[in-house]
Amino acid sequence: MKIINALADWRLSAFSYLTAVLSFSLHMILLGLDDNSLHGVPPSAYAITLHCLLLLLLRVIVSPMKFGISWRAYLLGSVCNIGCHLLLYPGFWTFGVYLIALSFFHCSEFIIQAIYNPDSTSMDNYMLYHSTPYVVAAITSLIEYGVEAYLFPVLKVTGYVSNIGFCMVVLGEVLRKISMITAKSNFNHYVQYRKNTGHELVTSGVYGFFRFV
Repeated sequence: MKIINALADWRLSAFSYLTAVLSFSLHMILLGLDDNSLHGVPPSAYAITLHCLLLLLLRVIVSPMKFGISWRAYLLGSVCNIGCHLLLYPGFWTFGVYLIALSFFHCSEFIIQAIYNPDSTSMDNYMLYHSTPYVVAAITSLIEYGVEAYLFPVLKVTGYVSNIGFCMVVLGEVLRKISMITAKSNFNHYVQYRKNTGHELVTSGVYGFFRFV
């Protein structure tokens, strides 16, 4: 218990996220067992129970002060877990990738911020409630996927369009994280209207490259 509470915020976040993600492997083991081994209980019931027990365990071993960090990361890991499951179904492959990318983006935003700018890190850095327009855009993306999957299911079959989109997501995420790491303590998730003490304009690395281009 003391070890968990002594973890840095970014380590606790990563630990909680990976705990939820790795429970996917345990679910796969359950799926590999026959019905007799499971006493007729659906593997999904075991998986959900396991997931809830892991969250309860985190609630016990993580102090109330840091549990907010932990359960948010665990929630995002659960979304990634769902995405991993959807990869097993050809018709939902793209949505699975979407959920994995979305969960990784939000959790990694907090982790990178906590590593390179711990003094200004808060649970807001998970970006779960960033702004009303962002929430609207996220909900709209889900509606868009559902409409397209229903009316134009061929668009959701893995092909060159999906592969191009996947590459754009990966490159965009890599560029964003490199920019956060380069800026370090100068990075902030919210637009700053006044110069804070110690804040400097970053012109090196990716910032210098894109300014030059």
